[in-house]
Amino acid sequence: MRIQDIISLGSRYLQLGIVAVVLIAAIFLCYYMVSKRKNNGKPKPDIKKMALYGVFICYLIVVFGATMLSRSGFWQNNIIQPLFYSYRDAWNDFSITEWRNIILNILMFVPFGFLLPFLSKKFQVFWKTYLAGFTFTLFIEVVQLILRRGIFELDDLMNNTVGAMIGYGCYRIALLIIAIIKKEKARIMPVICCQIPVVLTVTAFVVIFSVYANQELGNLNSNYISKLDNVQVETELELSLDEAKMMVYRSYVVDESETRQVAEALFATFGLKIDESRTDIYEDETIYYSNDGNRKSMWVRYAGKTFNYTDFDASFNEESKEKTDASEEDIRTALGEMGVDLPEDAVFETLEEQGYIFTVNKIVDGNKIYDGTVTCGYTEDGVISYLNYNVVEFKEYKDFSVISEKEAYEKLEQGMFHSQYKDENEVEVLGIELDYEMDTKGFYQPVYVFEVKLNGNETNIYIPAIE
Repeated sequence: MRIQDIISLGSRYLQLGIVAVVLIAAIFLCYYMVSKRKNNGKPKPDIKKMALYGVFICYLIVVFGATMLSRSGFWQNNIIQPLFYSYRDAWNDFSITEWRNIILNILMFVPFGFLLPFLSKKFQVFWKTYLAGFTFTLFIEVVQLILRRGIFELDDLMNNTVGAMIGYGCYRIALLIIAIIKKEKARIMPVICCQIPVVLTVTAFVVIFSVYANQELGNLNSNYISKLDNVQVETELELSLDEAKMMVYRSYVVDESETRQVAEALFATFGLKIDESRTDIYEDETIYYSNDGNRKSMWVRYAGKTFNYTDFDASFNEESKEKTDASEEDIRTALGEMGVDLPEDAVFETLEEQGYIFTVNKIVDGNKIYDGTVTCGYTEDGVISYLNYNVVEFKEYKDFSVISEKEAYEKLEQGMFHSQYKDENEVEVLGIELDYEMDTKGFYQPVYVFEVKLNGNETNIYIPAIE
């Protein structure tokens, strides 16, 4: 979700909150007018306090909408995710979106810790505001779990509570500023102590991003997030104890301007240009539309310069029929006319449902290696209806030492792998080979691929191979 989408979501629920506050204010005003006639000596309402309550109600509605109403009730998993699970997941993917979501979870509760002490003297003591923030987020997590509007995450409890603590620190700063303006005595040390949560939080994120920026290679999605318990692993294979060195390759990671060149070049083959009003920029890709009424789109990714292309007329027009018996030459010619060239050694196949696929399985060309697939649709009119170009070009980087098969197998035994099963994992290893996986910095790293039966289901388990 982009920042614009988040702002749009917050604005929508803020409008709902404003409506609710207006209704509550109208009801209160009617009550006050009636009671005033009966009791002329009744004190006037505190307008400033009422305004703060109005802001707080709006805030609560925005939080409720973001955590409950904006999610569909499809969550079937009642597992409680362990502490720091989302941090380790974000570390493995190192997606700006995931890190941003974690930070937003913290910031979402800053207003709670800031406003609550202004509304009630009871919460002007720091630990009471901290406790209130924890209780409120615990309530949200429990309701999400019961209504299946999300997953109960201990990280959310921690992040939201930290946000409330930071908000309280902002409250103490506000009090200090007010005291200085009024030329009243103010104690500085308690204010400084209340800034410990924000200092520790900022320091933690600075360390995380600094460590990532300074490490040589990126992170692998196949790396485990949390160790699994009750893992039983067995095999009849003879595992090698030999360690070796393997080449690590590096892909091209492009920026927004280069993705634009890709889209411009492809659209130009149709005599079209980019529709400037529809370009959507995301953290890991940019989406472009053609200027012929947005009948064509391209999703160009920064990592590897891969892309997805769709011709909406050819894909969704009832009069346009997919050709199911096109030859490899037909598809190569059509792709060539769009400026898309494929290695000669790419393996061509017809998909069972509809479409065609070229498989490029680590084709070596000098000091470069090409890997990935290209899938596309082809109509009776000779038009490419869609194209998913996922072939990445890698060039040699340098050799790294890799662990042995036995060491990788021991990681399986220790539960250091991804699994959808949390309670018990029975793993029967049927085969093992070395393959490659692209990491978060665009490097192509060696990984061990275990062909297994996991709780009776055939699948693959990936273990990073670099020491």
